Amino acid sequence: MQLAGGRMSSSSFSLTEPRATDEQLAVLYDNISVNDVITPDARCPDGALPAFLPEEPGACYRLTWQLYRQKVDIRVFRRLILRIMVQGKVTPDQALDFKHTRARFKHLRFACANCDERHSYPWLLHFVTRQMGFFQDVFRHGRKLMVIRCGLLLLVGLSPPVWWLLNRRLEDFRPASPQNFSDYLARERGRLAEAVENDTPVTGHQFHGLRKIISRLVALNDTRRVLRPLPELDELAVFLASLNGLMGSKHDDLVEEHLTGVSDYRKYRFPLPEAVASAIRTLIHAGWQRLPDA
Repeated sequence: MQLAGGRMSSSSFSLTEPRATDEQLAVLYDNISVNDVITPDARCPDGALPAFLPEEPGACYRLTWQLYRQKVDIRVFRRLILRIMVQGKVTPDQALDFKHTRARFKHLRFACANCDERHSYPWLLHFVTRQMGFFQDVFRHGRKLMVIRCGLLLLVGLSPPVWWLLNRRLEDFRPASPQNFSDYLARERGRLAEAVENDTPVTGHQFHGLRKIISRLVALNDTRRVLRPLPELDELAVFLASLNGLMGSKHDDLVEEHLTGVSDYRKYRFPLPEAVASAIRTLIHAGWQRLPDA
C-alpha cells in the first residue's frame, strides 16, 4: 500500500484502495503481537524522528481497517466466547486466540483516536473493546460467575445488528487534516508532560489513562512503520513497546489487587514507577510529533 498523494476529503477517501498486500497485513499483525514486549536495553532514537506526512493519518487508518476486515472472523470469535463461558475458565490456546482478536480491535480503536479528525472512539467499538478487557480479566482470575456476566454483555455487543451498526460507523472515517493532526499530537504530548513534571501520585484509573496515551502512540508508530519502513521507526517501536509493557505489567498488578480487595483501583494513589516516568520524559523530547515544516 503506497501513501496516497495529496489531501483527500472524507467524501473521496477510500478504505479499500490502495489495497494492502498480504505481506503488509502480516507485518502489521506481527507488530501488534509484540507491542508490549519489554526489552531491557531499549532506547529512544537520537535526534528528530521522521516528520509525519500530511496523508499519513488516512493511510494508517486504511491499513488498520483492512487488517480488521480481513483478519477478524466474528462468527469464530463469538463461538470462542461461548466456549469460555460454558467452561468457566480458559485454556492457554483459547486465551491466546482471544488476546490476538482483542488486539486487533484495540488497534482499530486507537486508529480511530489517532487518525480521524474527531479523535474519538466510536461508542460501540469502545464498548465491545472494554467488555473484552473485562472478560479477559475475569477469566484470567477464574471468576466463573463474572465470566458469564461479562461474556453475555460482550455477546450483545457483537450480535449481528450491533455488529452491523458498528461497521457502518467505522466506515464513516474522516481523515485528520495536517493542522488537526498536529494539534492532537501536541495535546497527547502535553498530557504526558504534565503527568511526569508534577510528580503527582496517581490512582490505578489515572495510570491506565496515561497508558492509553502510550498505547495509542505504539499503535500509530506500528502502523506507520509498515507504510514507511525506516530503522528509526523500528527503534522507536522497541522503545515504545517496552514502555507499554512496563505500564501493562503494573496495571495488571493494580487490577489483581482490586479484584482481591487489597486496594481500591480508583482511590489508592501511588507515585509513577521511576522507569516509567523516565521513559516518558525521554519520549516527550524525541520529536515524534513533528509534521513537515512544523
